[in-house]
Amino acid sequence: METRVVFASDRAFKGNYDIWVADIITGKLTQKTSGPEEEYEPAWSPDGTKIAFVSGMGIARGHGASVSGLDVKTVDEAGTIAPLFSLPKPPAEDRGSGPGAGTAGPHLDSPSVSPDGKGVAYTLTVGGKSELMVGGKKVGSAEDVFPFYASWLPGNKILYTGDGKILITDLINNESTAVPFSATFEINRPGYKHRIYDFDSTAPKQVKGIMHPALSPDGKQVVFEALNQLWLMDIGGKPQALTSDSFYKEFPSFSRDGKSIVYSSDKGGFEAIYVMDLANKASRRITSQSEAAELAPSFSPDGTQIAYHDQDGATLVADVATGQTKEGREGGLWTLAAQLAS
Repeated sequence: METRVVFASDRAFKGNYDIWVADIITGKLTQKTSGPEEEYEPAWSPDGTKIAFVSGMGIARGHGASVSGLDVKTVDEAGTIAPLFSLPKPPAEDRGSGPGAGTAGPHLDSPSVSPDGKGVAYTLTVGGKSELMVGGKKVGSAEDVFPFYASWLPGNKILYTGDGKILITDLINNESTAVPFSATFEINRPGYKHRIYDFDSTAPKQVKGIMHPALSPDGKQVVFEALNQLWLMDIGGKPQALTSDSFYKEFPSFSRDGKSIVYSSDKGGFEAIYVMDLANKASRRITSQSEAAELAPSFSPDGTQIAYHDQDGATLVADVATGQTKEGREGGLWTLAAQLAS
């Protein structure tokens, strides 16, 4: 019985994934690869002497980070790495780090080794199609192959999912057969009374969906979002509208002196960072990103910078005076401190 498990992990703390093997009896961990690329989706050869895996590059930032697989490789017991199939490397300027960078390019996934150890199946995604490949050649006619590991069957056949079906393809004549599958289940849908909405009434109604309240530094005011507008309210008083346009606005918060607020709005097409002077309600756009939403802004303690997240979850810092933006790897520390201090 095989007592080893192969997996991908960034436990080496180098900023990328490597291939590791764990012995489930002894608990011993062995690092099998250590390249600078992202190395993932490992699969054993049938005899347990080699591991096939995908090697690729990171193509996005923050919590939205993803990887584009460009190579299928193997590593043996001695740690020798051999390439099996490679895609052309895109130019560095095309790789990018912004939202969705590189995701439309060709990439490889899910290698699985044949029983004789001589063939490797994998999926190739290119031009909006995902196809099953064996030895660099397309298998079957499916153009929407799921990026899961294919299973090798006796008689030189392969089992996989594609075009919404379970398929078996004979690798000798390249003919595919769908495996019939059906399931019957019951859904209990209890009846309920549909709510009737009155959109024509002009009678006063209780406002619901008040969002993102933020307390002023002196604790005497609160700014919040409701009815797609920003509002300022003295504690115990009545709210006063700060905005009256039809654009989306969210995440208001005060500057440390309480004279300004920062917020996100899509009035420029994408959500960007704006600062409003509370004395005259005039807003000024701070950032100049054109194709990435900018969210959850917060002033630095001295009011000269604003930390925020982009739509991929990366933290950035913008200079209030110039709008110049940089990666804010430590921005969250002073942002949290400012919020706690207030």
